[in-house]
Amino acid sequence: GCSNATIVGDLNQRLISWNDPGFLEVDQVYDHVVHFNLNKSYRSTDEIVKYSDTFLQHGSSESLRHGDPVTVVSTKDLPSSVALIKEQ
Repeated sequence: GCSNATIVGDLNQRLISWNDPGFLEVDQVYDHVVHFNLNKSYRSTDEIVKYSDTFLQHGSSESLRHGDPVTVVSTKDLPSSVALIKEQ
């Protein structure tokens, strides 16, 4: 039989690089795969897209929104992270 599937992913939301050995290539699982790259971000701000691109290295999408600069805060452990989030 024939079956169809739609798989959608957001490169700005992934935790590993697209070329990481652990990243599943859909082409290796399914035949006749068609890729469409959506290059406009309606959700993430330009600041977030550019920041994520510094370590995800996928090429920035065009962002349609602007926001506050990205702030990186380090904590020593999970309970400290939770406490910091609750303070916000």
